[in-house]
Amino acid sequence: MIPLRLLVITAVIVLALAKEVKAPLRIVSITNFNIVMERNKKQMVLEEKQKIEQNIKSKIYKYIEANSKLYDSIVISRISNSIYYCSKFYNIPISLIMAIIERESSWIIEAISKYGARGLMQIVLRYPSGEMLWQRILINNNNILPPSEKNDICDINIMKPNINIEAGCYILRHYIDQVYYNCPDREILADEYFAEVLNRYSGGGGDRYINKIIATWWKIEKFMNEN
Repeated sequence: MIPLRLLVITAVIVLALAKEVKAPLRIVSITNFNIVMERNKKQMVLEEKQKIEQNIKSKIYKYIEANSKLYDSIVISRISNSIYYCSKFYNIPISLIMAIIERESSWIIEAISKYGARGLMQIVLRYPSGEMLWQRILINNNNILPPSEKNDICDINIMKPNINIEAGCYILRHYIDQVYYNCPDREILADEYFAEVLNRYSGGGGDRYINKIIATWWKIEKFMNEN
């Protein structure tokens, strides 16, 4: 017969070994759980971000569809994408970009003014220096758009909506930085200086042009907030 003392000692050893085996397994299990939870959290944030992005693009699409003579869904979708991505990259309100396009070209892709300005945002072909502005933009910033929207460097056409919109946003951002750099009080004189930005973009369109842009801007802003 096995002595009781020996049985007790054996039981204690077995329990100790069991704890040593289970403890690492428990730690590994908790670590894996935390990894999975963190991964799920990141995925949820990404999905929410994509959902918001898609919702904004959808609103841009609906506005263009309702306020232009464009009927090709692929073209409208590409214009919507360009407006969205350029707005983020150049830090310009989406509704302002849309307002300028509507007032400048009425959403007519092939629009050419009597002064030679072209496309949706009415881009002048050359600066006084003769520099081809959109070529530099395309070379420097071709990562703004997703791969499906990028352009071949040999296929540079200012009438293409995505190139035209990017060139327009580049010019607008340039004037914003230029004008606000000299603004002594950005809170008090914001309206006056913003009017100057629009005036420079239009090449001296004056109060009538500025008022039309602002009225259209607020109309689009209302649409984007309500839909």
